[in-house]
Amino acid sequence: MNRPRASWRVRGWQVRAGMVAWAGALTWCASAREAPGPAFELDLSELRNVPPERIAWVETAPLRTNLTGLSAVAIGREDQFAIGAGQEVILGALRPPSTADRRLRVPATIRALAFAPDGTLWVASERTLARLAPHADTLESGPQLSDGSLVTSIAASLNLLAVADAGMKVVWVFDGSGHLLRHIRAVEPYGFVVPSPHFDVAFESPTTLWIVNPGELRLEEWSVEGRRLRTWGRPSVRLEGFSGCCNPTDIARLPDGRIVTVEKGLVRIKVYSPDGQLEHVVAAAASFAEDVKGMDLAVDSQGRLFAADPVRGAVRVFVPKSGATR
Repeated sequence: MNRPRASWRVRGWQVRAGMVAWAGALTWCASAREAPGPAFELDLSELRNVPPERIAWVETAPLRTNLTGLSAVAIGREDQFAIGAGQEVILGALRPPSTADRRLRVPATIRALAFAPDGTLWVASERTLARLAPHADTLESGPQLSDGSLVTSIAASLNLLAVADAGMKVVWVFDGSGHLLRHIRAVEPYGFVVPSPHFDVAFESPTTLWIVNPGELRLEEWSVEGRRLRTWGRPSVRLEGFSGCCNPTDIARLPDGRIVTVEKGLVRIKVYSPDGQLEHVVAAAASFAEDVKGMDLAVDSQGRLFAADPVRGAVRVFVPKSGATR
């Protein structure tokens, strides 16, 4: 006899056949069965809080933008910053006090920003890239991607530009002048699984990349030539893992090589060792609005973390507590 498949929808999480996926309110779904009663009710709202002793970072004064549509933040050499919101880029420096020196209007909605080591700022919209040379006032046109592209992240090294394309489910690799060199496409077992517009990339070294495979709930290290080197991450609502259908949404690399991640759904910012061991919690879900769906991350030369919070319209700043750095 075939048994009816059942699932619990539990305060925002759906559990079915060992998989965890984002869902709505508490509901019992099964063919010709009664509601399971209060013994089966599970409230995951407590997961929005983390014991204070597990949180090893503190929040400091934010960078306020007074703009809607906050989507991107980047930190460059000498700790200059760029903040993207709508079709506007705010440029400034983190020298005390942090100052916004100028604003730049761009032709299309900003999806991602990245500084190259020489100070060049790359600006990505949905399908196009542009660059702002150091001390320049106008953007230069860069590569244009295909009609099916949806850029969600860019990362720049001295001679390379990596572009995560959630639409095509590939990472494009360009040289520093914007000429296409190759693309990285995972083929086994399912390729890059990108069910939502969150697909992030960051340089680990001049020749290697961290690429988030969000539908597989893991990070993957790849050579820029397209060879997968290692992976880590596992599905779990516990702090050590990644929750929901497709996380983490965004990553950043600290100066000492550790990786910062942020999730949507159960919004948590965490720090992992390069081999995937959870080291610290930066901020618990209770610190953020429940409808935050991704926050672009950046790190400065001092190891401070910057998170673009679109609900608050500000770039939130976190610093390690004493003893939280290596």
